[in-house]
Amino acid sequence: KLASLPPVPGALDQIVQRFGTDLVAEVTGRSRRIVRKGEGPAARLVVESRAGSANLAETSAFMDDQKRILIFSDAGGTGRSYHASLDAKNQQRRVHFLLEPGWRADRAL
Repeated sequence: KLASLPPVPGALDQIVQRFGTDLVAEVTGRSRRIVRKGEGPAARLVVESRAGSANLAETSAFMDDQKRILIFSDAGGTGRSYHASLDAKNQQRRVHFLLEPGWRADRAL
């Protein structure tokens, strides 16, 4: 019975599946992700491929206020700033949550 249960998605996948790709900008090193297509009982999970340029497009969507939630990892977030900037359209307050920080807290900060 235990083996027949569906796997529990990781924190990143849960956020993307809950809020959807229209609201979540994902800046990670992932080339594929599992997304929810459809709504209600007809919804299903599908594997979506991500282009190599997806990180730049997702960053722009967040900074231009087209997407409200930003998720980034070491692999995707290195060298970028996601803080509020007077040069960006998105002037909303930023709230940061650290998920799965890895072994080195100093690198995560």
